[in-house]
Amino acid sequence: MLSCTTKALLTSSMLFALSAPTLAQDSSDEAAGQVIVPFTFDGGTASHLVDELETTFPDFPVVLDEKASRVILPKFKARVTDAGTIVELITQMPGMITPANQQNGIVKKGKLDFQVVGRELVYITFDEERDIRSARPVSQVAVLSVQELLTSGMEVEEIMSTIEAGIELQMPGKQPTIRFHPTTGIIFIKSDKATLDVVSMTIESLKKSAAWRISDEALAARAAVLKLKQIETLEELQDLTSEQQMKNLKESQQRLEERQNRASQRNDDSER
Repeated sequence: MLSCTTKALLTSSMLFALSAPTLAQDSSDEAAGQVIVPFTFDGGTASHLVDELETTFPDFPVVLDEKASRVILPKFKARVTDAGTIVELITQMPGMITPANQQNGIVKKGKLDFQVVGRELVYITFDEERDIRSARPVSQVAVLSVQELLTSGMEVEEIMSTIEAGIELQMPGKQPTIRFHPTTGIIFIKSDKATLDVVSMTIESLKKSAAWRISDEALAARAAVLKLKQIETLEELQDLTSEQQMKNLKESQQRLEERQNRASQRNDDSER
């Protein structure tokens, strides 16, 4: 199944092509050997749209699930070279699904989605819009590698404590399920998508930190810091040595004065 980003890009490209001058578009398509087919949909259910699509493009097989067949789509006009463009377009349109039971049913909002089956068949489904206020976050399992970080010299405690700090900010007071496999450097984590995104971003940031640690600039900076510490240590030793020398000199001077005083005292005693 195509991602939302891919679908948006494809649809934007299609809309740009539809808004371009007709002559320029015709010239481009003729050069590519493609035929532009006008397609008009007057609005209605996705089931009606697929009927018209299969009439216009009989070699393009489409299957709708039961919910998708009841989605109401707005009317539109297009000039395309491939039926897949129409499928891309309708998946970007907000739609409402009509109730199966018109008396007791509830109209639901959402969007169509599709997947290619066996490269020959397009299967269209309906993704119901969730009520953000009442919906509970859906737990998912992410499998993330930190082997690169371990190889760079980072300790497991550094990595895990950083990840846990990010999780604590994202969901205070709650801890997701985390398992670490030390042999392979793989982390398994089960939580909601927002938390998993935080963990992924944290690991990517740690990789940048790890890359900086082993860069030439970082090594030079660490060498400079180490040299500065060595100089400071040497100066401290020199200061200590100087202080000790001064202390020794003073002690020697005191001992000399004491000997002189005792000698002088003995002379005085002998004269008496």
